[in-house]
Amino acid sequence: RLIGPEDPIAPGLTAMPLAGHTPGHSGWRLSSGDGHLIHGGDIIHAPVLQAADPNIAIAFDLDMDTARATRKRLLDELATDGALFTGGHYLRPAFHVAVRDGDGYRLERP
Repeated sequence: RLIGPEDPIAPGLTAMPLAGHTPGHSGWRLSSGDGHLIHGGDIIHAPVLQAADPNIAIAFDLDMDTARATRKRLLDELATDGALFTGGHYLRPAFHVAVRDGDGYRLERP
């Protein structure tokens, strides 16, 4: 079945619209109690660089302006909520939390 923005996929698992990389691009949020894990799909390709400066885009972002805005919104949400984050372009499985750092963010291990 097609899954729409913010549709529940299974108990505690919800789709997250993350526009800009490709049409219909989304990630997902896994929630349990007060904790959340967010998988950002392809919205962040170079985690250290794009966290420090969410304006850094890559050629594969089909709508770069929207991807930049989505990255900023996602990183701000992560820093506010303290959710764990991972993505499709980590070099190895890893989970981080986002911390505000000047005009950008840094990703730290929890």
